Amino acid sequence: MRPIRLELAGFGSFRDETEFDFDGIDFFALVGPTGNGKSTVIDAIGFALYGKVPRHLDSSVASSIVSLGAIEARVRLTFDVGGARYVAVRSVKLRNDKPKQEVRLERADGTIIAAQVREFTAAIESILGLPFDDFTRCVALPQGEFQRLLQEEPKQRRSVLVRLLDLGNYEALGQRARERAGALRSKHELLAQRQEQLGAAIVDEDEVVAALGALEDLIADVDAALPIDAQRAAAIADLERATTSATGHMAALSAIAVPDDANAFASELDAARAAEETAVALTETSSVDVQQLAQALADHGDRGALDRAAHAHEQLVALRVTIGQRADTIVDLERAAEHARAVLDAATAARTTADAALEDSRNANRAHALLSELHDGDECPVCRRTIDTLPDVAPPSDFDEARQAVKSARAAVDAATDVATAAARNHATAASQLATQREQEAQLVAALGELHDRPEVVRERLAAIRTAEVALGAARDRASNAAAGERTARAAVAELTGRADRLAAAYDGQRDAVAALGPPARSPDALVASWQELAEWATEQFSAQHTRAEQRHAEIRELTHVRMQRTDELRSRAELLGVAARDLGPLATGLAAEHARRRAQLDRLKELRSEAAEIASQITTVHADQHVAELLGNLLRTNAFIDWLVEEALTALVHRASALLFELSGGQYSLRKGESADFEIVDHANADATRSVRSLSGGETFQASLALALALSDQLAELAAKGAPKLEAIFLDEGFGTLDPESLDTVATTIETLGASGRMVGIVTHVRDLAQRVPVRFEITKVANRSRVERVVS
Repeated sequence: MRPIRLELAGFGSFRDETEFDFDGIDFFALVGPTGNGKSTVIDAIGFALYGKVPRHLDSSVASSIVSLGAIEARVRLTFDVGGARYVAVRSVKLRNDKPKQEVRLERADGTIIAAQVREFTAAIESILGLPFDDFTRCVALPQGEFQRLLQEEPKQRRSVLVRLLDLGNYEALGQRARERAGALRSKHELLAQRQEQLGAAIVDEDEVVAALGALEDLIADVDAALPIDAQRAAAIADLERATTSATGHMAALSAIAVPDDANAFASELDAARAAEETAVALTETSSVDVQQLAQALADHGDRGALDRAAHAHEQLVALRVTIGQRADTIVDLERAAEHARAVLDAATAARTTADAALEDSRNANRAHALLSELHDGDECPVCRRTIDTLPDVAPPSDFDEARQAVKSARAAVDAATDVATAAARNHATAASQLATQREQEAQLVAALGELHDRPEVVRERLAAIRTAEVALGAARDRASNAAAGERTARAAVAELTGRADRLAAAYDGQRDAVAALGPPARSPDALVASWQELAEWATEQFSAQHTRAEQRHAEIRELTHVRMQRTDELRSRAELLGVAARDLGPLATGLAAEHARRRAQLDRLKELRSEAAEIASQITTVHADQHVAELLGNLLRTNAFIDWLVEEALTALVHRASALLFELSGGQYSLRKGESADFEIVDHANADATRSVRSLSGGETFQASLALALALSDQLAELAAKGAPKLEAIFLDEGFGTLDPESLDTVATTIETLGASGRMVGIVTHVRDLAQRVPVRFEITKVANRSRVERVVS
């Protein structure tokens, strides 16, 4: 993988649109003071590819990469892999403080490869051949970790290699092998159980084949018998219908008989018709009388008006008597009211006198009570003057008696008031009623008009009307009786006519019941004679139909016996094969179903035998797989296998790292593993003398660590699950500022050598002297929390 162009906006400190053009560059440096955003560039490459950043392995860090105050971070990386160019675009949008990623992976021609996060990650791992963890070990190298690998004790180095090479997976592999062995053991047991079940389910196939043959023979016989049986059944049905027809004819013929009263109804019908004509004439005469009397009654005038006038005269007479009585009553009520008012006035005067007497008695009692408490020479409590001599005061009158008199006087006033009020009310009521009655008198006089003083005229007219009404009622009674007589006569005629029709219908019904036998025709004018002729003919035909029915019964019995004999034979054979049915049709259906069941049983037996063979084969395979899984699980149960892998990986790592160190050091040094499992340096400039790696200077240690890092990077790529293509880029984010000047010069020379190897090398540093030796620099500055970049070419 080789980056070509990196574009980012809203990512970390790079708030604005920023572009890094790596096209044609083999060696470059990201330069700037600490905190300006150099490592953010490496983070952006990892985020564009995997949605994660090398410094933060937690996938939730996606929301923290968005620039402060922004709502979206966007990264676009153009890169080459194996001669093909790809573009990876990834953005994070903050919605309600929750990040939402959008991705797109496409080829250089614009063909979309992935547009969803999950398929994007799978596509990247397929193209690069590396998951994210291996990418951080092969491309963005953690140098400090590899210096530890160079100088650690063997035990600690083993732990580092196990972690970096993911050798712990072999422990998981052993566990999975043991789990698989257990699962295969369970599967073997289930297969054995199934094999046992199949052995019990497989029965003798010859027995089923024999039953199928017998069923097929019987089905052929039943199929051949069915049309013959159907013909016999049809013949029996025809004979039964003929018998039923003859029996029905016999019943119809026996029912033919001349009614006993057929000759008597003709004379009755003539008498009824004569009575009907007489009743009709009487009804017409009565109707004329009613019409004439009704007109005479109408000429006398409206009886309702005359009745109302007579009633009004009666009301007027009674009302005038009442008015006279009411006037006398009012005179008496006026006198009673005047008397009540006089009594009230006298009671009111007596009450006034009693009130005055009570007040005098009260004052006298007060004076007497005051004098009883005073003496000559005391101060008067009223005028405040000294009393020379107390006056003589007579003893007071009886105060209770005066008070009782007042009470009695007031009661008398109340009683007189009630009487006077009642008298006035009675007078007013009577006067009001008199006025109402006079008004009613005037209304009656107005209603009677000119007849108000002629009641005798009204009485005469009413008498004439009553006489006419009596005559009209009698005429109507006569007309009603005549109409009833006419209805009775008509009903008698209708009943006799209906009787004649019923006799004719009865004849037609009896003849129609035997019409199929050709009975004699009816004479229109001689019903009784026609009936007698039909009865004689029916007697002759009854004997012929009886003979025919007996012949058909005999034929039915013979055919039924032959049919049942053949059916019983086939049914007995079917019962031996487990099929029971009464008739041939259901028997054929049952035999077909049994044949299908036996055929299915035979097919199932073949399936079971095939399954049994398959189960036996599976048992052999599962047993072999179980043995392999148990063996692998036991082999991986201890650390011996991992120790062997670590030893092999370490040997290959030292061999590759030694060649790289020889190249980086200009042929001065190579690396080997000592007898104590420590790393040793071979100093070719000093007669191939060996010494511990801890004796190296800072720059030499960097060379050895870098060689080991590159060797492990290549080895990790080879061990990648999907196989990684050639890795054409490496980024070193190392603390170069801690090196002394001599070591820094060695490191710079080493990196320059690495940059000339054809692999893209990028370093992240704030050491200006080191950066000056790099041909292409990306100077990163920061102003007001915004990072900017400037490309500088030496």
